[in-house]
Amino acid sequence: MFKKNHKKMRMLLAATVSFSSLFVIVGYVSAGGGTHIQEITCDTRFGWYTKKSYKKEDFERLKTLVQKYGEGGGYTVMYLINRAKKYCKKESDGLMTWAEMDEKGFALSSAVHEETHAFTGSAKYDMLGKHISKRGNTIAFEVPNGGISSFYLDGWGIHHLFRTKYYDSKKMTAILPAKKFKGLRYDTYIVGGEYSVSRQFGIYGLLNEYHAYYHGNKINHGMNEDGVYKDLSNAYTAFPEFTLFILKYMQFAKKRYPAIYKTMMKEKETLETFIRIHDKFEPIFCDLALSKNEFDKSIYNYKNIGETTYKGRSCSVTLKMYETTDTKKTYYTNSKDMENYLIELQTPEMVSMLKEMRQASGVK
Repeated sequence: MFKKNHKKMRMLLAATVSFSSLFVIVGYVSAGGGTHIQEITCDTRFGWYTKKSYKKEDFERLKTLVQKYGEGGGYTVMYLINRAKKYCKKESDGLMTWAEMDEKGFALSSAVHEETHAFTGSAKYDMLGKHISKRGNTIAFEVPNGGISSFYLDGWGIHHLFRTKYYDSKKMTAILPAKKFKGLRYDTYIVGGEYSVSRQFGIYGLLNEYHAYYHGNKINHGMNEDGVYKDLSNAYTAFPEFTLFILKYMQFAKKRYPAIYKTMMKEKETLETFIRIHDKFEPIFCDLALSKNEFDKSIYNYKNIGETTYKGRSCSVTLKMYETTDTKKTYYTNSKDMENYLIELQTPEMVSMLKEMRQASGVK
């Protein structure tokens, strides 16, 4: 049933699985094999249908944009849409739940991000499972045991990973202090609720978010380049944030959880997932950061008060900070927190950790 690279059952848990019957165990899941029967209904995320009203032509236009500008023709999104049509006799329109539209067009970053989570959490059913039966809206699959997450990158394809050992991401605040890195996505993903998957499932949850943010920024980048829609939010800053989160996670594991670190450094596919997302995300981050610099300056008439340069493997970019003269409140297009992230990423310790993970992944 499995490809050769799945025999060791490497795993990466999904961030936003919403099946009410899915049971997960926190801590350690055996990769011993075996299967179980899982029933999924068409009114769950498997055949997710939005409750929002919309025009059919808007949905068709949105699909066209996703296919043109999304990663691999919007693979993760179109997979969900077409899978629902296959098993539930109707295309999934869940994308419309997240897509926002104004007079300029669709803002699709968040929509693609969330749909990519859905792909990561549910592709295992019909990709790795065996379709057993269908009764009305209920579809039954025989699926492999263990938590599985699915990842897709153009040119790399689909990889299904199984989780091994991990620790709660919040514990690494010992070397990633709130005083220096608070705000941005730190509060949500590192010190957020105990049931946040980026905490519960450690590096696997962090990688899940990294993957989703990449796909969302990928479509933003293409639409921005073509002038279709200028969605210049701060979503692009997820690149330095999650890159640092993952590197710090591994650094702390090396110091405090050596057994976990040793295991992770042998999980070649998990490391490869991180490195390949990193290498695709980095140039998009640089381009969007430049666009954001000019956008803020032209729209808000900011005064430049500082800058920080990021020198990466594939690109370099100087992120500028501006102060507005329009209000009494100082506003930074790139905050002091972000400056700290960029500086920390370029320390010898983080550069060394990235190099070590790259070498172990086999990606040049």
